[in-house]
Amino acid sequence: MLLFFGSSGDLHHLYQPMNEHGLHNEVVTARHITRDDVPVDYVTFRVIGWDVG
Repeated sequence: MLLFFGSSGDLHHLYQPMNEHGLHNEVVTARHITRDDVPVDYVTFRVIGWDVG
């Protein structure tokens, strides 16, 4: 599953549940821009699933 998220939505709210539930994810692409003098990061993750190790 691909998931697109921006720092304006507080990325830590995305990382925390993925880490707590053992979801494996990798960054596919990331972009840092400034909009209205506010720095914003946009990240696309590939969520692969749970670590089954």
